[in-house]
Formats: sequence, C-alpha cells, structure tokens
Amino acid sequence: MKKHYERIFFFSIVLAVNWLAPATVLGTVDLFLSPSLQTRATGQIVEVTLSAQWNGTPGQQFSAIDSILSWNPTHLQFLNSDVSMAGYSWFISGFLNDPDGINTTLADGNGLFTVLALPGSPATAPAAPATMIIAKFHFKALAGTPATPIQLLPTLGTFGRTRVLGATAGSDVTGNIATTAVVTIVQPCAPLVGDIDGDTFITFADVAAAVDVYLGIDTLPAHVTAADANCDGQANGLDIQPFTDYVLLWL
Repeated sequence: MKKHYERIFFFSIVLAVNWLAPATVLGTVDLFLSPSLQTRATGQIVEVTLSAQWNGTPGQQFSAIDSILSWNPTHLQFLNSDVSMAGYSWFISGFLNDPDGINTTLADGNGLFTVLALPGSPATAPAAPATMIIAKFHFKALAGTPATPIQLLPTLGTFGRTRVLGATAGSDVTGNIATTAVVTIVQPCAPLVGDIDGDTFITFADVAAAVDVYLGIDTLPAHVTAADANCDGQANGLDIQPFTDYVLLWL
C-alpha cells in the first residue's frame, strides 16, 4: 500500500511540473556522458558526468529527465550519484521506484536515474557548444579490461525509457542519446606492484625506490617483486614502461 501511494505522489509531481510550467518553443535536448575515454587502475573511482545540450538557440526548457544507465558490473561497481555540481537545483533526483523494478537493485548494471525540476520553474538546456551538468555518477573499478562502456539505453522493460520531458504538458523534447563513456581499467599483474616501500600507498617515494631496484642497488626480494611490473620474475629495464604507466594513475 505504501508503494502504491509513493507512485501516486511521484506521478502527481510529474503532472504538476508539466502542467504548471510556462509554454516554450519545442526543440530537442541531447544527453551526453563524459569523459568519452578515461583510464583508471583497479580500486580507483571512476566518475562519469551526465550533461544536457540543445542544438538551437537560445536554449530549451525541460521539466524532467529519465536516463537509463547501463554498465558491466563485472568491471564496475556503482557507488553513488551526485547532483551538487548540477546546473540546476533539482526538486527531486535519484534512482526512484519504477514500475519495471529497474532500480530494485543496481548490482545488475542497470539503473533508471530521474531528475525533476521545480513545478512551474523548468530547467534550461543551453545551446551548443555549452552544456548543463545533470548529475555525476561514481563507480569503483573492479577488474582489468581494455574497454568497458557506460552508456544510456533507449529503453528497458515495459515503461523504462531515456527521455527529456518538455516544459509543456505531454511534450517530449528528447534528442540524441547515443552516448558512451569508455573506461580502460589497468590491473597490475600482481597485487603489490607499484608499492615498493610497502607502506600500502603508491607515491613518488615508490618511483625513487624503483630506480634503485632497476639499477641493482636494492635487491630485497619484496622490493624486486613490487618493481616487477610485467611479472616475468625479474625487475629490470623491461619493467620501466609498465611500471610508469601504472604508477602515474595513482600520482
């Protein structure tokens, strides 16, 4: 019974936003995920930003956005959403209850994220090339992969749909939503690679320590293992590039 009244309240808000907002000329609002490419190490946080833009001028008003996010839960663990940097102070935002149960769990790699503008006070997607931040999403990198996508799905389930609702009742101003943010996740060949001094952090001190290992000055077995970035059983010049690539992700 509680969920029934929650849904009534939710849809009442949507109707109010659409009916009370002032009329405007309809256009299309495009949605973007950025950055389009990024590289992270396992254990690091991946941040992806959802933004909106209109391909006209001076801008397009809208009252709500539904965005169906999709990611591979083998590679990425969803942590949270953040609207503190959004270009509008949303009336309601989050992974709300939905008829298809998309948000029952976010561990499956799918989520329906919704933002609602204040009734009678629509948000405005700026004209290109400007963009408006809708929300930021944070994930934890779990496993190494050359490329894992975070993308918007057009539809999911019976009712789930990525869309932008206009400021007038019943208007749909959805534009291009074909957007993907690709993440490369670097996983070291051994858990201790990079942490030469064994303090559980990878810092510039480890870079200096690695130089001593590669020069043969430091031959401690634990340090040699941590400097063996290609895991061939030796710490030498062949490890310099993979060691540098990995350590730079942490500095």
